[in-house]
Amino acid sequence: MNLNQLTYFVVVANQESITKAAKILYVSQPAVSKTIKQLEDELRTKLFDRTGRTLKLNRAGKLFYSYVNDSLEELNRGISAVKGGLDQTQYPISLLMEVASPFIPSIVTSIQEKFPNVRLNIAQHNVRETDFKQFDFIITSTPLQA
Repeated sequence: MNLNQLTYFVVVANQESITKAAKILYVSQPAVSKTIKQLEDELRTKLFDRTGRTLKLNRAGKLFYSYVNDSLEELNRGISAVKGGLDQTQYPISLLMEVASPFIPSIVTSIQEKFPNVRLNIAQHNVRETDFKQFDFIITSTPLQA
C-alpha cells in the first residue's frame, strides 16, 4: 500500500467516478482503475459498489475512508508544519491521556481560550515507558515509574 493508492482512493470516493477522479489527479482512467483494484486486492475486500459508471463506498469502503482521509489530512498538516506553513508563533504541546473523561472537551476548550498560540496534539492509549519522552504531559490514573 502506498500514498498514491490512498490518495486515488479518497479522490475516487469523493467523486464517485473513476473518470472524474482521473481528471482531478491528472492521470489516465486505466491507471486509476488499476490502482484501486490493486488496493482492493491488497486489502482482500471490495471498497466500492459499482453501478454502471458510478461508484459508491460500501460498508468496508466507508470504514477505510474514515481512517485514510484522516491520515492524509494529518500528513498534509505535518508537511505544512515542516515547510513553515504553520504560524511560527504557535507552540505545540503533546498530551497523552490514558483515561477517558467527559471533562476532556472542556479542558481542551479552556486551554485553547487561555492560550490561543498553543496547538494541542492529543493521543489516547495506555501509557508505555516509551511515551515518557514523546509527550509533554501524560494524564493517567496510575503512578508512573520514570
